Amino acid sequence: MGGSAGETPAAPILAGDQRQSTGAVSSAVRPGGTGDWLLVATLDGAGMVRAGGCRHDLLPGDLLLFQPHAPQDYGHRDVDGEWRNVWVHFQPRADWLRWLAWPNLAPGVMRLRRPDRLTRLRPLLLRLARALDGGALGRLDAMNRLERVLIELADPVAPERLDPRLLRVTAHIAADPAAPLDGPTLAAVAGLSRSRLIALFRAQLGATPQDYVERVRLLHAAGLLQSTRLPLAEVALRSGFASPYYLSARFRRAFGTAPGHYRRAARQAASSAGGEPALPIRRAES
Repeated sequence: MGGSAGETPAAPILAGDQRQSTGAVSSAVRPGGTGDWLLVATLDGAGMVRAGGCRHDLLPGDLLLFQPHAPQDYGHRDVDGEWRNVWVHFQPRADWLRWLAWPNLAPGVMRLRRPDRLTRLRPLLLRLARALDGGALGRLDAMNRLERVLIELADPVAPERLDPRLLRVTAHIAADPAAPLDGPTLAAVAGLSRSRLIALFRAQLGATPQDYVERVRLLHAAGLLQSTRLPLAEVALRSGFASPYYLSARFRRAFGTAPGHYRRAARQAASSAGGEPALPIRRAES
């Protein structure tokens, strides 16, 4: 299954450039996280993240990374200060995973401190946020720019952290999210027993294989909602969901919003530079 001939699937990414000024502290609190990865890069001012029972500062050159479904509690640090950040919700390409094993603040919550790279990272991140224009080419451009950011941050002498059998399975899933991707099929791709594959996924990605499959399918559906006018039933079919009703239920659970609202919000965000993220952020003043 998949798109028709000549149709390029949307790259699964959303991004924005946020400037938070003095006078109020805004925050994002998602106890169940989101169904994708989230990168928050501090460019100016100060933010904060609560993880592992502690509050940690986010200063210029700090990059915060959440794995899918990891609790998220982060935001503007000081009512009298400012915070500028670039946020990126994304589904990583299979070969990126080895670059995403950063120092942990808590399970699934990582922070990389690279103030020495800020001068080089700033233009890359800002161009990434501005690349999204509502079309497939804009999302592809943003994915390529994000890849450049991750390469810039990668330690060239760091050992490979992810098992090549795991990379083989994630590449297989990404190639056609609508294909049959049950446990026996994925175990055969890996050349492992189902129990061993589940253990490997849990150890290195913090999820079961089926959890990971659902993430990929949901992000694929999100991309189709952003880039096409396909009816929800066709989006579900092309993304590997049995019915539009099941897609709607899983989509709402992952993103906290219905597919139709997501489609409208994504288009609105894409039409206004520096707009709020399409995935909802709850704000609270303190």
